[in-house]
Amino acid sequence: MRFIGKLIGALAGLRFGPAGVASGIALGQLFDSGVFRAKVSFGADVMSNTLFQLTGHIARSDGTVSAREVALAEQLFDQFGLEGAARDKAVNQFNAGRLDGFQPQQVLTRFVEQFGLRSAQAEQMLAALIAIAYADGGLLGSERAALKTIAVALGFREDEFVRELERFAPPAVAAPEDSLDACYAVLGLAPGADANAVKLAYRKLISQYHPDKLEGAGVRGDALKGAQAKAKSVRSAYERLSGLSK
Repeated sequence: MRFIGKLIGALAGLRFGPAGVASGIALGQLFDSGVFRAKVSFGADVMSNTLFQLTGHIARSDGTVSAREVALAEQLFDQFGLEGAARDKAVNQFNAGRLDGFQPQQVLTRFVEQFGLRSAQAEQMLAALIAIAYADGGLLGSERAALKTIAVALGFREDEFVRELERFAPPAVAAPEDSLDACYAVLGLAPGADANAVKLAYRKLISQYHPDKLEGAGVRGDALKGAQAKAKSVRSAYERLSGLSK
């Protein structure tokens, strides 16, 4: 009953909305394929080490690690049935991938040495990481770039990478004609501002209104809810505008 892993993954993914379902299915495939198993030995398990470190790297690639991304990592650890020392090691691997100085090429080189380029394991790894990236509600340009670097290191062509992106992308939502002007306004920019200005405005605003940061500073109640709504609109506007340059 090889579909059971996918079903479990899809149900777990419901916690993160429609995009999370795709993530859950991808993670479930890892179990169905026999590539991953619960409670594996992390001392020499290249597959698991690579997955957790690159999950942290993808989460950090847009400049911040959101509470939703941390929750997704926790879901991943739960699916592996990790507890105690094994879970602590997985958390450490995720946190290592979040560091500014993390070099994904090192873990990818070890992975390729173990499994080879364009292998079944490489395909599963890329699919899982793409699904994880989408589970945060969208795919920013920096996340796409990080995923492309991983895909190339695993031996996949550009067209194969794009197909994987399309496979896990959430359904597109039609936007009104004036939505671009509204997006610029959310970021405090005049219509037609260049990509650099968009990026700088996004970073400034997401830092200012990020709910995790404000909650840590003691902001509560309606003020925190307002910040959450503002951060969501800032991220949505940036995703819409950054997509114009792709």
